[in-house]
Amino acid sequence: LHSSPVPLSCTAKGTVYGTKPIKGYTMNATASRRIAIYSRVSTDEQAAEGVSLDAQESRCRMWADLHGATVVESITDAGVSGKTMRRDGIDRLWSLVNAGEVNTVVVTELSRLTRSARDFANVVADLTAADVSVVSIDNGLDTSDMCGRLVAGILSYVNAFEREQIGQRTRAALAQVKAEGRHIGRPPVGFTSEGGKLVVSDPARVALAQRAATMHADGSSYRTIAETFNAEGIATGSGSGSWHAPAIGRLMRAAIAAAA
Repeated sequence: LHSSPVPLSCTAKGTVYGTKPIKGYTMNATASRRIAIYSRVSTDEQAAEGVSLDAQESRCRMWADLHGATVVESITDAGVSGKTMRRDGIDRLWSLVNAGEVNTVVVTELSRLTRSARDFANVVADLTAADVSVVSIDNGLDTSDMCGRLVAGILSYVNAFEREQIGQRTRAALAQVKAEGRHIGRPPVGFTSEGGKLVVSDPARVALAQRAATMHADGSSYRTIAETFNAEGIATGSGSGSWHAPAIGRLMRAAIAAAA
């Protein structure tokens, strides 16, 4: 027990934040934090409310202001999946870490950094070895201490488990839809979808697709088929422009659907 009450802004190690230290106390390490803000959105998340890059950065800057930390740089990865660590933003983050310019990485949520439990464990271990901590605002976590690292690791595995469950349910649902003979996704050229079933809407376009399929089966490449259609003056699906290999590939989907 302390001989006199410890201020609420102090810790058991004897640190006080935001004021002149009293005898036996030192300034809180938060005041000397040099942070890198990291924000990420995948393609599917870009339109989601509260997940935008601007919203993430704003919240991280508020955290920095609240804790007296210095923002060295704000790093973003737009339209990039959290399942991979091969990101320009991550490369930039490591360059700051290796140069000793930051000692804290701040994110709004652990999933912004990575969606892989294994990658997260490796990142935290590598950052800890470099004396760099991770702060996750939504999770209320700070890996600067052992407890924070433990809880962060547990949460990352829980998140990974939940994602795997969602993936399993999605795959099961898609398999059921296919088993019922319903079409998934955008209808091929020359078809429409009615009640989940493909219905021919443009017989001429479907016949052209079947011709392309026959030419391809006889050894013609998509590029050769495109050149043939252009030479014959056959209009593209949009009615303008010319045929090219990718367009023939999309047309072939109609032949596959017709055969089914």
